[in-house]
Amino acid sequence: GRNKSSLALLMADTLAQQLAHDTCSTIASLHTCLDKRVFVMLRDGAKFVGTLRSFDQFANFLLEDTCERVVVDSMCGDIPLTPTALCVRGENVVLLGELDEEKDQARLATSEYTIEELQACKQQQEDETRRLELLKRKELFRQGLSEDIDAIWT
Repeated sequence: GRNKSSLALLMADTLAQQLAHDTCSTIASLHTCLDKRVFVMLRDGAKFVGTLRSFDQFANFLLEDTCERVVVDSMCGDIPLTPTALCVRGENVVLLGELDEEKDQARLATSEYTIEELQACKQQQEDETRRLELLKRKELFRQGLSEDIDAIWT
């Protein structure tokens, strides 16, 4: 009786440790990126570059010295955020990875675009995305596949 209960406790403890390891492995891997420059892409398509300063058990994290990475067609550049700190909810993250700072700085040094040009291109891309979404909503309404009455008025 006693050996079976000891074995059962040992197996339960081993299983609990394995489950804890499996569920925390992604979050624990953030530890290797602490105080390093990282690239982050969010569910809405926004991209940021910053220094990973802290994170919690939900993979929420804080970036410092953050820039928004703007990519429009072949145009690419960074727009500094003001303030430069950014808190990100872990559930919104699609991708996070450490940057090779040398390569990233070399790429930025060859960038020929001003912040104003990047912002203008980003705005154009957002306007076009909104226009296409409105056309899609109107067509769905026209075909009777949506009850989105706002689509015909905007």
